[in-house]
Amino acid sequence: MWDVFISHASEDKDKIVKPLANTLRNFGVSVWYDEFELKLGDSLSKSIDKGLINSKFGVIVLSPSFFEKGWTDYELRSLTNKEIGNKKVILPVWHDITREEISAHSLFLADKFAIPTNLGLNELSQKIIEIVRPDIINTFALKAFARTGNFTKEKISLNNILQSEVERHKTLPSYVSISVKLMCDVMADIGLSDYNFFLSNLKKDADYDSEYIIWNAITCSYISFIQHKKIDFSNIEKKRSIFNFLIILSLQIDSNENNLSDDDRQTLTKLYLDNLTIFLEIYKA
Repeated sequence: MWDVFISHASEDKDKIVKPLANTLRNFGVSVWYDEFELKLGDSLSKSIDKGLINSKFGVIVLSPSFFEKGWTDYELRSLTNKEIGNKKVILPVWHDITREEISAHSLFLADKFAIPTNLGLNELSQKIIEIVRPDIINTFALKAFARTGNFTKEKISLNNILQSEVERHKTLPSYVSISVKLMCDVMADIGLSDYNFFLSNLKKDADYDSEYIIWNAITCSYISFIQHKKIDFSNIEKKRSIFNFLIILSLQIDSNENNLSDDDRQTLTKLYLDNLTIFLEIYKA
């Protein structure tokens, strides 16, 4: 299963499509792109059909060349059929083309909100990621703490996780700031002590509430596990291993962390998933 299928004309490949596909893939998005997936001797039609069927979204790079191609028309019709009865599937990207030119070929596409390539590659990539993989762009605080010296960085691959220096929100609601202060006080001895650093990274999220819910699940699971297992509160190494595992679990990163027993891992996983479910239900109510 791919996160996104990229439909394009070959004339646009070098200037925009290949750089976009590489950027998305480097940030952790699984991309069906012909140069990534097609191998010598593959059936072109079968490979494209497989990509279309097994992709959650379709990025269509609309350009003058796009509307001259037979294959792109087939891909567009396939994605349009997939969108019928479902949520948004087609994500148009305009490349050297105007709304009027698109309207001459498709009123359906002209009416859809689109992203122009003149925004620049980074901005274009982030806007696509916000839709196809919002988890990548909504957990900056988790990723920031996972990069600190308090975590086993050598066992966690974070090289391709999107980073940002831009704070999308000037302020956060008081309930978020108060909860963050409590989290920092509870876990200060294992490295979660920089309140301002924590808030700054939450402000970078496109949707800070999503990460706020995750952090609440982590904190409650951390406290419950220590109480349930009667862990000595002065055992910093053990507590750090617990927190580290919860960070890894929340980011869905594979790790060879061996400081916890299988029983501890299973208990922590159940606590985290149960707490996350509760908080999501409360949030949606």
